Amino acid sequence: MQYVYAEVRSASADPRADVEAVERHWKELGVTTERYQTGGEDPILGVRGRGGPVESSDFRADPRGYTIDGSSLCVAGDFDKMSLDGQD
Repeated sequence: MQYVYAEVRSASADPRADVEAVERHWKELGVTTERYQTGGEDPILGVRGRGGPVESSDFRADPRGYTIDGSSLCVAGDFDKMSLDGQD
């Protein structure tokens, strides 16, 4: 069983800096990262992650809007209480 989370937001003026910031934060959490970019004239930048507190994660810095998603294994516990404690 997995827990999956996804979020979408507006893009910023500096996608490259945002990818670097996300990668840096994930590495601090013990996540192994890999940067990527799509093909074409205007490539979309991104970073994938595995390990640490997540099974997998992905951040895509598309100029039309950013997306981030992640999945982790489910653990026993009370989701509402854990969310209130900042452990979601």
